[in-house]
Amino acid sequence: MQWSRLNQLCLEQVTNPMNVQTAGGAGVVGSSPVPTVAPDFEGFYASHPWVGSKVGDMQELGDRIFVQVFKNATAYSVLNHEPHEVHGAILTKYTTLGGPLGFLGAPTTDETSTADGAGRFNHFENGSIYWHPSIGAFEVHGAIHEKWASLGFEKFGYPATDETETPDRSGRFNHFQFAGQSQPAASIYWTPSTGSHEIHGEIRTAWSGIGWETSFLGYPVSDEYSRDGWRLNDFQSGSILWDNSGPQIRPQQFVSSAPSITFDSGTPVGGFGSLTLFSDGTTHFQGHLHDSGAPSYDCLAVFTVRDKDGNAYAASHSGTVRGTEVSGSRDLDWDDWGSNDEVRHNWAKIRSGGTGNYRVDVTSDWTIENIENVAKEIAEVAGTVIAIVGMIFGGSNKSSDPNYGPDNKLSDPRQSPQDCPQIG
Repeated sequence: MQWSRLNQLCLEQVTNPMNVQTAGGAGVVGSSPVPTVAPDFEGFYASHPWVGSKVGDMQELGDRIFVQVFKNATAYSVLNHEPHEVHGAILTKYTTLGGPLGFLGAPTTDETSTADGAGRFNHFENGSIYWHPSIGAFEVHGAIHEKWASLGFEKFGYPATDETETPDRSGRFNHFQFAGQSQPAASIYWTPSTGSHEIHGEIRTAWSGIGWETSFLGYPVSDEYSRDGWRLNDFQSGSILWDNSGPQIRPQQFVSSAPSITFDSGTPVGGFGSLTLFSDGTTHFQGHLHDSGAPSYDCLAVFTVRDKDGNAYAASHSGTVRGTEVSGSRDLDWDDWGSNDEVRHNWAKIRSGGTGNYRVDVTSDWTIENIENVAKEIAEVAGTVIAIVGMIFGGSNKSSDPNYGPDNKLSDPRQSPQDCPQIG
């Protein structure tokens, strides 16, 4: 017969009961002995007769786990702990995940009915497996398990997937659903930087419709909550709001604002302007100049936002304001919308370290070369510029969309207009 770790431990208790091993391995004479209790699978069978007769002998896995297979279940015991059984679909799932030597560890409960009476579960040292007859058996563990437990376990829905890696390989998720649903309607997503957050219902549907975490919104950074009559989830780069009229997808925005444009030289031209970048790549450049004198002036307005890596996103508008000496408009107005993939791609760098500047010149040099030179000069006030990213406008006008308007105020400090200095 093979000499087992359990035989050895039991023999040590008989022949040397005062030799107690510390964490460092040294014997401490005179201390109370640590009892070593053999797994009582006979007693377990007596209290669980439905498991049926034994199938084979007890097995040892490593130096702490003992297994006894019965006809209708398998019982596991951690050294010095009572056995717990796992059976049916949960046992099948448990076995595919490596059993007690897998990441879930040993069971800490027998299979148990859920509080709603519709499903079954086992808890394990490092997670749980839940089963529902119309959904199947799936595991939940780690930080997602903690969040799910805080939501009431199956009250949030039964797991409909095992914990799974996201396509971008930076996060993990489980989907959940209720009986009668044809597909999951709730999820918990986790990343090391955002933690675990739940998302469900219409907000989840809207998020999935734009690409889940691969969309411009990124991962959720809040659970669903209420604000000003809305239900919403916040994400890394925006929010999804919902009321009875349906969902609204609201990007974050960085506003570089010039509320008062003047000239120190006494040139009688003034006005205001702003460049707004949105996390989905939408860009909005608007402004107004007015000539209050007699002469006319050719003007060039250049606004930039420099991200923390030195990319400068530049927008320009040129035109003429007429003075009283000639006929024509004394105003120069622009309201330009566009889209830029570089803004979307580098949004985290804009949000965390964006700096805005602008310059308005009285000049007739509206060449691309001059515009780029001006953009570089004013952006370099905030630091080294490694690239100028020109804005191309002419996209769909979103001025009537509330998600892109001035009332789009989110929690990020960059959502408020950043008054930027005039350079030059």
